[in-house]
Order: sequence, then structure tokens, then C-alpha cells
Amino acid sequence: MGLSDERHLLATFTIGNGRRDTNALISAFESLADWARDRTLRHDGVPKDLPRYDELGTKQVMTPSEAFFAPSEFVPLKDAAGRVSSAMVSPYPPGVPRILPGERITESHVAYFEISRAAGMFPMDANDRTLREVRVVADVKKARRPARRRARVAT
Repeated sequence: MGLSDERHLLATFTIGNGRRDTNALISAFESLADWARDRTLRHDGVPKDLPRYDELGTKQVMTPSEAFFAPSEFVPLKDAAGRVSSAMVSPYPPGVPRILPGERITESHVAYFEISRAAGMFPMDANDRTLREVRVVADVKKARRPARRRARVAT
């Protein structure tokens, strides 16, 4: 299973999978369907107020390299709407980037990250693995906690 999220499961089979793997997957899906039909069990479903995917569109306002190498700072996630990300944020599951450097963070992104984090999601590549803070392009007038400088790589 991979690239699964709160609404999807992706099962990948290869030439190395055999009848036993197929039967195990079918049995697991049958058990999952039985669980979903049993109204006596707790079914939380998709977290309440989780933004839909079509609400998570982004606007690229800087090139990724401009944003990545620009002066940056960390801001609390709750204050990040309207700011330009200088880092990629890929919640897992599914591990697909929701925000890339140079994209403007929206209120829907903040809500998606907060609700998903409460449901057990964690970011694969954020500078703050708790996702309480995000790295954004610095607002030089209101700089908070600056991000660490990157070491230069000799070429």
C-alpha cells in the first residue's frame, strides 16, 4: 500500500506478487468492507471540516529556487496564511507535496495541515516535523525567528 490518504488506498502489485498476496489483499478488503458496514463500531470517517482537494490550489508567486534561497524565517502554522513558503511540505499519508517553495500558503492549507496533524498525519520534509511552524520567505520588516543559514557546498 502506498500513496494512501484519508480518502484513497493504492495497492501496487508487481510480477513478484503471487496468488497468496492477491488472496491476502482481497481478504483484507473484505474485512474492511465488513467493518465499514458494521454500524455498532466507531466510524470517524474524514475529519470534520477538512478542506477538499479542490480547495487546496496554490498560486506560484516566486520561482522555487528564488523562494528556497531567499532569506527565510519560521512562523507559527496558524499565522502562515498569506505568506510564501520557502520549503516543501508533504503530509504523510500520502506523502505528496501540498506546498512547494514559492507558493502562497492559504487559509485552506493551514486548516488542512492542522486538522490532518490532529488525525495523525506528519510531514515528511518540513523543517519542523511537528508542523507547528513553517519556513516562509522572510518579511524583513517583521522578522521573527530566522531560519538557520545553509552551509555552502564546495564545487
